[in-house]
Amino acid sequence: MTDIQRVVDELRFLLQQDAVHGTLTRDVMEKSEELTNLVAEYGRRCHEINGRLRRCDACLKQGLRAEALHLAEAAPNLLDAVAVLDFPERDHLLEVVSMYFFAPPEPLLLDVASALNEAYALQEPLKKLLESHRLLALGRRPLAKRLTVLRSLAQLDTASPHWEADIRDMERARLSEIESESRTAVAQGDADVLKALLAELQAEQWYEKVPATLLRNLKSRTNQSVRANARHRIEELNAELYTAFSALDVATARPLREEWNQHQQMAQLSEDDPLREQVAPVLDWLADEDRKLEKTQAFKRAVSDIERALDQDHLTSIELKRLGAVLDRHEQSLPGTLEVRYRNRLTTQIGRASCRE
Repeated sequence: MTDIQRVVDELRFLLQQDAVHGTLTRDVMEKSEELTNLVAEYGRRCHEINGRLRRCDACLKQGLRAEALHLAEAAPNLLDAVAVLDFPERDHLLEVVSMYFFAPPEPLLLDVASALNEAYALQEPLKKLLESHRLLALGRRPLAKRLTVLRSLAQLDTASPHWEADIRDMERARLSEIESESRTAVAQGDADVLKALLAELQAEQWYEKVPATLLRNLKSRTNQSVRANARHRIEELNAELYTAFSALDVATARPLREEWNQHQQMAQLSEDDPLREQVAPVLDWLADEDRKLEKTQAFKRAVSDIERALDQDHLTSIELKRLGAVLDRHEQSLPGTLEVRYRNRLTTQIGRASCRE
């Protein structure tokens, strides 16, 4: 870059000196050996830089962005060189070249330089992904992780066609792995692994078509494993529920019942399944406790409604009787003092209604 900068600096000095005098005349800028040599050297530099730009352009058109940027970064840095050669007084130089019939310098391939700038902008977000891709490959990490990075690269680097081929090759290997991993998971009773593998197959990320047989088999294996694990957990829950039943421990039994309901759905228990029949007495007990609790809560709500009503002066005897009728359905009496207040208010309102008649 030092040589290019020197040539341009010396040319600019001569051109700026010429501009001070206002016009181009032989008296101002003579056709000196210095000028002749500088123009020739500038032309050679433009030719060299254009040659590198053409090679970069060829790489970009083939989708080889990394290769193009590697060529551009060789010394002297290509875009820096273009910026130096495309100096503000270049048009003035071309006038001088025309006046003295020098061989004109090549027009700089600024469109290619612009494309390189865009390539740099696109390459920057890819750096971390490319580094991850390299490290995962060197470390022989799981194909699933490597595929995630490859797919991200393909989404960001749409101009590079080779990513799809790499992804398809790796996906074919991953599909074979999934078949093997699913068999191992079945043998170990690991439903979580099977569900994860099934989710991976069903994700909308595959370039290769997922074999229908593999998907069908994995669904079947996953369902069987989930049901088997659920039945095993239900057996444990049945024992825990009976322990709570024996101690009449409703607080412990209720969350156990919620878990039991979830697992019986996963296990797809039939109505006459022994596991369901086994725990039926406990569930009936809890249902009865639920009804008792609901009745108690409903009574408390009725009592609260009467308490709020007695704090209001505008309620009629009809409204008070309606509240009392709700309470009567619970077959329980109001607390002593509240009962007295209610009866007194009802008597008062009835008396007022009679006087108005």
